[in-house]
Amino acid sequence: DISDNVRKQFIPEMINDFDKIIVLAEEEVITDDLRNNPKAIFWKVDDPLGTSIERHREIRDIIKKLVQDLIKIESLN
Repeated sequence: DISDNVRKQFIPEMINDFDKIIVLAEEEVITDDLRNNPKAIFWKVDDPLGTSIERHREIRDIIKKLVQDLIKIESLN
């Protein structure tokens, strides 16, 4: 249950706090400092807003697979 979660707005000063930054935002809202950062990994995933619960679940599963693949890649490094 994530109903109590609150989104934290990303700010440029946060970049140094992370090894990797996964970006799911639409390209037009991504700042240049993030767009040009080697820590940023851009995943093209549909926004589920306004879609069915089934579509939300499909997108959840897509993100889960992307995370699992990233973990596998990182564990090889």
